[in-house]
Amino acid sequence: MTVEESGAPSEARRWVSVTAVWIATAVGALAVVLFAPSAQQYTWLPLVLALAVILTFVLQLSLQNKVGLVSRITLSLGGALVILMIATLALLPNLLTSAA
Repeated sequence: MTVEESGAPSEARRWVSVTAVWIATAVGALAVVLFAPSAQQYTWLPLVLALAVILTFVLQLSLQNKVGLVSRITLSLGGALVILMIATLALLPNLLTSAA
């Protein structure tokens, strides 16, 4: 059984669904950096990742097309992970100064 490539979502819809997760993750990470107490920032970042996973599956399954699903999910979650890694590294000086 083969899947027709003509049924794949357009490039624009693909990138919109992927970058929407990245933007939501960046907004969530920024909210954690700005509003979470210093002692709880590292507790909230995994929750942002969990919400990014849920949002990824909601958006990708809403496209109702299985062509490229795994690559779209990988792109969405890989980018979200990189964004949260950058946020974690940005918070590292706060952790080191509070531990000393």
